Amino acid sequence: MKMIWAVIRHRLKQRVEEALMAPELGISGLTCTTVHGLGHETRLLFQPHELAYCRVEVLVEDDQVDRVLQTLMDAAHTGVEGDGLVAVLPVERVYHIRTRKEGLNGTAMPGA
Repeated sequence: MKMIWAVIRHRLKQRVEEALMAPELGISGLTCTTVHGLGHETRLLFQPHELAYCRVEVLVEDDQVDRVLQTLMDAAHTGVEGDGLVAVLPVERVYHIRTRKEGLNGTAMPGA
C-alpha cells in the first residue's frame, strides 16, 4: 500500500478532486487540506511571501499507484512554475478506527 502525497495549486483543487474520484480509478476517498508555504517560485517575486496551496493525500493499493499518480499530475499541471510536487510513500498498515478492521477494504484485524 502507498500514500500519494501532493501539494498543488489551490485553484486546481476541485479539478484534481474530480479527476481522482472518477469511478474508474477505484479510490474510495482522499484528503485535501489548505496549506501555506514558500517554494522555488518565490525567487520570481520582489519579497518572498507565503502562497496558498492544497495538500492532497490518497491511500492506494500498489497496483493503483501509476494510474492515480498520472491522473493527479495531469489534473494539476499548468506548465507554469509553482505547479507543485508529488511524492509516493510506503504505508505499512491502515486501520478503520470504528470497526478496528485493517486495510483500505476493512478486512478483519487479527485478534479482533
